[in-house]
Amino acid sequence: MSHPNHSLKVTLYPVFHIGSPAFYAALSEDLLRFRTFLLEGVRWRGWTSPLYDLAAQNLGLVTQREHLRLPSDSERLPLDMTEAEFSRQARELPVHWHLLLRFLRPVFWAITSTESGRHHVWDSFSKASYVRGLQDGDRPFDQLIKTKRDRAMCARLRDFVQEPIRLTQDSPVAVVAGAGHMPALYLTLRDCGFEKGSVRWFEVLDGLKVPCRSTDGRAARRVV
Repeated sequence: MSHPNHSLKVTLYPVFHIGSPAFYAALSEDLLRFRTFLLEGVRWRGWTSPLYDLAAQNLGLVTQREHLRLPSDSERLPLDMTEAEFSRQARELPVHWHLLLRFLRPVFWAITSTESGRHHVWDSFSKASYVRGLQDGDRPFDQLIKTKRDRAMCARLRDFVQEPIRLTQDSPVAVVAGAGHMPALYLTLRDCGFEKGSVRWFEVLDGLKVPCRSTDGRAARRVV
């Protein structure tokens, strides 16, 4: 996305946190042209383990954390809530949501350890309704994971693109964040005067033979 009044250009990269090795390889190659990155990613106190690794193994996929590569000499700026902010918000959740947050890693593993759970995740990659389903919800857990983090990321993105020193930056900027956060980030850039540019697509399950269900309910396979 570009702005009619200055030279700063911003490219949004909506990503899935798990995918095929080929997906992350293609994405990593495309990201070589950037030297400044705004990155989603949040931690909370006492939690350092990867969140999706066990689920990815069950699905025959890999994680963004392990396979997405950014240029080693790049500027990497946090876009998300700080650890202190997220931990404070998490402590305010009702007990059952707090426990779910704490045990998300084994919960994801349990869901994807079943055939029906794996099919549900695989099918979600090919449905336009997936990102729509990640939009704002009323539950406290959804408010923390999606809505409140959207607000924090949008505020940081707005501050970044309005810094006077950035407005003369000739090198393009990449914003790498989960697909569910992209509508809010896109609208923030539009609100700041940025205009839509070209679109390039990457196949999340590139080259994989993914089991799917046929219309009569029997198992089938497709190559994506």
